Amino acid sequence: MGIYLCTVAGELNRCECLADLAQAVGKDKLKEMISTGLDDWTDKIPRPGADRP
Repeated sequence: MGIYLCTVAGELNRCECLADLAQAVGKDKLKEMISTGLDDWTDKIPRPGADRP
């Protein structure tokens, strides 16, 4: 959630959460995790008429 908030605020280059994650898991794993997270968020975006019969 912290990385998302930094992204929305336009401060991803100063995001402490992202820096901590990058150190903990490494660059390749970080790319995978961000991609998966973005896919998850995309799936949750409400679409007009999608839930209506």
